[in-house]
Amino acid sequence: MARVSLRPDPVPPTGDRSGTGGPAGAAPERGPAWTAAAVARHLGVSPATLRSWSARYGIGPRGHEAGRHRRFTDADVAVFVTMCRLRGQGMPMGTAAQLARETPPETAIRPRPSPARPAPPMRQAADHPVDALVTAARRLDAESIMSIVAESITGQGSAVTWNELCRPALARTGPPPTAADGPRPGPPPADPDEDPLACIDAECVLTWAISSCLRRPRALPPRSAPGPRALLACAEGEQHTLAMEALAAALPEEGLPVRVLGPSVPWPAIDHAARHASTAVLFVWAQTGRTARPGRIARLEPHAPVAAAGPGWAARRLPDGVERVESLEGALRVARRVMSAGVGDRSPAAP
Repeated sequence: MARVSLRPDPVPPTGDRSGTGGPAGAAPERGPAWTAAAVARHLGVSPATLRSWSARYGIGPRGHEAGRHRRFTDADVAVFVTMCRLRGQGMPMGTAAQLARETPPETAIRPRPSPARPAPPMRQAADHPVDALVTAARRLDAESIMSIVAESITGQGSAVTWNELCRPALARTGPPPTAADGPRPGPPPADPDEDPLACIDAECVLTWAISSCLRRPRALPPRSAPGPRALLACAEGEQHTLAMEALAAALPEEGLPVRVLGPSVPWPAIDHAARHASTAVLFVWAQTGRTARPGRIARLEPHAPVAAAGPGWAARRLPDGVERVESLEGALRVARRVMSAGVGDRSPAAP
């Protein structure tokens, strides 16, 4: 079968360019012609995910030298394509990568020649991860949930996993929110007439499994020297911790040290921690209006820059100097800005 290759963003191939270096009648072996960005686009993943796959599963450009740009041949890309197809058929990622590496080049699934229409993203080749997560939750299958979430965290990081996988799955799994709960992302549960208890137990399993993955120790940069850290606390009476756990997982991935106090922290304890711990910025999470108390958060402001996080604060008027945070990205922006400015710059400026 003739091999036809798609070569977006080509760079000049290395080696013999005359096309006469191979055996008579054989197609010449072309040098690396794919950039990492082109391969990522072809597979429908981010370049960061591509790097993670290379590091974790040992697949990538052959003969790559450290410190130089990565360039991929058709054969290199075929390994990724084969791995994604196997993964799409339900095979675990590690097994799919091993089989793809061992597949002879002549039988590997080659890139398809369609410049205007890249190969479908990996997430479309199989059931969408959100669908898989919701299905596993309704089966009360915590092991499958943890496998999907952990793989996403490894490949794309905690912030992307939280926004693109966990939040939509939670929105589809639990019962419709009440007005006090604040808005939920995504569509309502697929069957609003299903047994409410079934929604609740599925949401409990999903929440527990996501929390376990977010709090699981991972390979992170070496621990920094003692110094100011972001301090995370749920307001007194607030038991919803999952979004705060996502922030606690995402901050170290950006090299920002964090300290977590946990759920339902009494206001005097938050005040004590802000005064006695070296705090760069304090995030106080409130999921509902019942736990969002502007008067109490105002007393924390003299000790450290304060950010009110979560939907509970949406209808509250915040004291001067307290910044409102409505998303994980917003919280990360505040932390980056304040912690890069140094301890002396206490007041978070407007985004």
